[in-house]
Amino acid sequence: MKYLPLLSPRQHRLQALPGIGVGSHVTRGQCLATNVWGEALHAPEAGVLLDLRLHPVAWPEAPEVPTWTFQPDAVQAPLAYQPQPPRPLRPHLERLRVVGQGGAAFLAQRKWPREVKLLVINAMECEPDITADAALLTTAPETVVQGILWLREALAAERTVLALKPGLPCPPLPPEVTVQVLPGTYPAGAERLLLPRLSSILPGVLPAMQSVVCHNVGTAYAVWQSLTQNLPPLGRWLSLGGSSLGQPQALWASYGTPLRALLAVGAYDGQGQVRVGGRYSGYALLPQALDAPLQAHINALYAAPARPVQAP
Repeated sequence: MKYLPLLSPRQHRLQALPGIGVGSHVTRGQCLATNVWGEALHAPEAGVLLDLRLHPVAWPEAPEVPTWTFQPDAVQAPLAYQPQPPRPLRPHLERLRVVGQGGAAFLAQRKWPREVKLLVINAMECEPDITADAALLTTAPETVVQGILWLREALAAERTVLALKPGLPCPPLPPEVTVQVLPGTYPAGAERLLLPRLSSILPGVLPAMQSVVCHNVGTAYAVWQSLTQNLPPLGRWLSLGGSSLGQPQALWASYGTPLRALLAVGAYDGQGQVRVGGRYSGYALLPQALDAPLQAHINALYAAPARPVQAP
């Protein structure tokens, strides 16, 4: 069972589309709800919307919002892949509504100015116990590179840089993408700290207003996945870490999956406090929020005995 809240990862209400409601059978990737900000809720698989009830979402206060209980079909049609998406890429990506994977969960297109002089792909991943970027670069380097190249093409970026912390695997890159290995001490991966090290960007001015775009390496993967499947992003890579997990790991999971089920994959012992984010970033979840579904802003779950922690 999965849960599809009528609340975007940016905490904006979503309105169900006409004809979508309890009892509807929906297809994989079908748009179910939207709002005035252009955000949308899509079915992660084919299945049935069983009911609409209040259900917690993964925010500090564990608010309960109208949420569809979703039963995926027992048999899913195989995914169809297109090796070359239709051109031009930018409107195609805008139609697919790719959401950034860095944790803020903005629609990627909200960060895109008309002219892009510098595109930065952020693979700094500097917080201990967060390993999604490392896992992605290890297990799917070719897809990440293709996603970077398609982003570069879509934005017509003059310069493209992959920012990498020491120790992370560097995939083979074409000459048009350069690599900058930078010290990775927390919080070096924060956009406001990273971009001044790669450009002459002015502090206090939005990067987009200076023709600079920064995306997480997971967003490059989401771009590849969306363009090759001709589907909006239906899940994300995230980390499971902390001393209360017997099997910490990084994995891809579909949106709507209860956080409790993901913690079970990591062999959560049920004793520690669970946080969205890492030991330094993010926020603690109330116990009832463990039934909340995975949404795009959840880049990591960290479980460990609660104690005061200071950033290094």
